Amino acid sequence: MTNPSIYIWRQPAEIFLAEFAKALDQPESQPLLFQVWGIGGVGKSTLLRKLQEIHQQQADLAGVSFGFTMDIETPIKLMATLYEQLPKPDLPSVWKRDVGKLRLPADPFTSVYQQYQQTITALQTQPVTGKSVLPEQQSALKDLLELGTVTALSTIGSPDMALGAIGKAVGMLRDAPQAIASGKEKVESLLQQHPATKGKKELQSLVREPLPRLTEAFVQGLIQKAQQRPVVLLLDTYEKAPSQLDLWLCKYLLRNSQLASYRIRLVVAGRQSLLKTEYWRKLQQDQNLVYQQPLERFDQPQTGEYLEQIGIVESDKVENIYQVTKGLPYYLNWIQRETAAGREPDFSQGNQEIVELLLQGLNSTQKHMMRAAENAKVIYFSKMVVHQCIQVATTMMNLGFLW
Repeated sequence: MTNPSIYIWRQPAEIFLAEFAKALDQPESQPLLFQVWGIGGVGKSTLLRKLQEIHQQQADLAGVSFGFTMDIETPIKLMATLYEQLPKPDLPSVWKRDVGKLRLPADPFTSVYQQYQQTITALQTQPVTGKSVLPEQQSALKDLLELGTVTALSTIGSPDMALGAIGKAVGMLRDAPQAIASGKEKVESLLQQHPATKGKKELQSLVREPLPRLTEAFVQGLIQKAQQRPVVLLLDTYEKAPSQLDLWLCKYLLRNSQLASYRIRLVVAGRQSLLKTEYWRKLQQDQNLVYQQPLERFDQPQTGEYLEQIGIVESDKVENIYQVTKGLPYYLNWIQRETAAGREPDFSQGNQEIVELLLQGLNSTQKHMMRAAENAKVIYFSKMVVHQCIQVATTMMNLGFLW
């Protein structure tokens, strides 16, 4: 994360902001999702903050940061978190006096989501019979929650893709399809017998397969809000998003043909290009909904401009800092913090911070490659560490490694 008070003009970033503004103002035939991507520390989050700063007065914004925002690990939880941030409809003052007498129209998403949550809570806390919830009921409810996601994702890709996207979060389904069949039997028994759902076919359908209904309600809610002001949804540190969310975003949300025509836009920042994945490429070929902009490190003049803003102007010092940092904005921000605190930057410490930043979100194999690059050239932290790690990080990104 770089210092938000320092913003260095970069042509790719300015083009990105201009294209986004055009799409938000005139949505017809414009991309629906805007992605900025690049290795850790190049200023993606700073660009998102700049975009928010530009549009916060004329648009409603909601955002999350994967790995930092709590409770967004499933599509349903993500939708609820984003939707909660958007303002509620503002009633005319004349209505507010008599609001108790009015029958206000239900919010498309909130009404369905609350119905779903209340039903799940009832299934979780109220016994089918007797005075306490038995383990069999708890097991059936667990299967219900897991099956809802797998069933939905299986309809838009192969079952193997759906299971792979959900991964370790779905323990019951590792022995599919046998476990799926068994789970469905338990779920149906629970829904047919529990007082909260017994005889209520529409409610059973909602809790059995909630993702299609809730996604459609989410879309309708966004469209309703966009009638008053544009809506912008921001997804930061997307490299940390669960695979099932990525699949849902591409296959469910973006494929909804209604969204693109309204003043609703999504902004994604992550280390990996979305189009590295086959189903994203297929979506782009079919509908051309994604606009992408890679971000690179600062060049030498941009690095000098940044350092000038924090009071470092001596040419030798500027040159040395550029050679050490390779123009990585995150590293320059670390220098700014050290300087502001009255400390002379200790580059061995700065190098360590940057290496750890670049290692975030990597699996063990990728981390081993980064460490190998570090150890192949030096036996202690020096400016070569950052150079080698940046090179390896960039290479892995371009080769399509999952970050």
